[in-house]
Amino acid sequence: MKVKSTIFAFSILLTGLVSAPAIATENPVVESFTFTPTEIDLLDSNIKLSFELIVSHPFGIENSSSFITIKDSVGSTWGTPIFRTDLLENLAQKKVTYKGALTLPRTISPGVYTVSASEVRNNKIAGYSYSTGEIFAKKIRDLTEAENSLLIRSGGDLNYVYKTFQGPSYDSSLSITYKNINKYNSSNKPIWKAGETFNPLDFYEPKVTSLELQIKSSTPLTCSSDGKILKLISAGNCDFTVFTPKTKDFAIFEDKQTVLITSPRTKSSLFIPKIENQTARDLPKIVNLPQVYSAAEGYVLAKTITPTICVPSGFTVRLITGGTCVLTYQTSATSTYLASDLYEQSFEIVRDPQTLSFVLPNNLDISSKSLTL
Repeated sequence: MKVKSTIFAFSILLTGLVSAPAIATENPVVESFTFTPTEIDLLDSNIKLSFELIVSHPFGIENSSSFITIKDSVGSTWGTPIFRTDLLENLAQKKVTYKGALTLPRTISPGVYTVSASEVRNNKIAGYSYSTGEIFAKKIRDLTEAENSLLIRSGGDLNYVYKTFQGPSYDSSLSITYKNINKYNSSNKPIWKAGETFNPLDFYEPKVTSLELQIKSSTPLTCSSDGKILKLISAGNCDFTVFTPKTKDFAIFEDKQTVLITSPRTKSSLFIPKIENQTARDLPKIVNLPQVYSAAEGYVLAKTITPTICVPSGFTVRLITGGTCVLTYQTSATSTYLASDLYEQSFEIVRDPQTLSFVLPNNLDISSKSLTL
């Protein structure tokens, strides 16, 4: 029986009733792409780059070569082909290595350069032809937006031209998307008045946190700076520059601004009409408050510091119990006015005198020192 079962199964396989599993299509895989060294100094004796690319696919690799492109920030390019290392070019070889080298010209400028290899396709014997797409190296370092790039220095100086911060956020015409939208937005505006200060960190968002955001002034009689904060001194044009300084990696990046400084903010003065003392009769009750007005923010509403006795609401106050009701008035700071002083107003909620009438018993001895009812 066992022999017959085996013959029957083999017969089914031959007649096509049972088919072999299909092989899924897949892209060629970039095993690795490297270039060495990853940094070059133009003052060194050797400025030669070596490249290695390893690609794999179950049916092999079609390309006999790939092309290396080195590109700077303005689109200038340098390049060289790299070739398979298997001399017989076995297209069915599942893993293929490409190698090549390029000596850079010493006239090349220091900076950050992208390095890429052209696409590689799988062997068409698979019945399809897929590509790796353009190939880039994996992360090499933590330098912002240069993590997998070639760094070219001159005497150690990279001179990386990079926008190390963005802003100012109060300039809505810039159409910038900020990471911290709660802090950096067009509604948060500086106060350009004498006596105020301007902190660039409130309006410029750093993109390289390792660099210190600094500020300097070219009009010290109108505005002066200690390097971190701008002090607005007097009315007139203030010319200042927000910048990150040059380092061994980054070139200086700066933003120049000119703003008009106007006269200082003034403090609002409030007139608080007197509130007469109130009677405790019919408590709790609501009484009207005098209206207090300021040029800074219009009507100013009272607040209480004696909430168990009285609670204001709008232009009225609810009297809860007898005692001293203490109310305060103060305006907030605006772009034109400083906050006002804190004004305090108090009045008494007094009980009316009451007379108690009663008839003494006939047998009461009023000469006694104690009275018992």
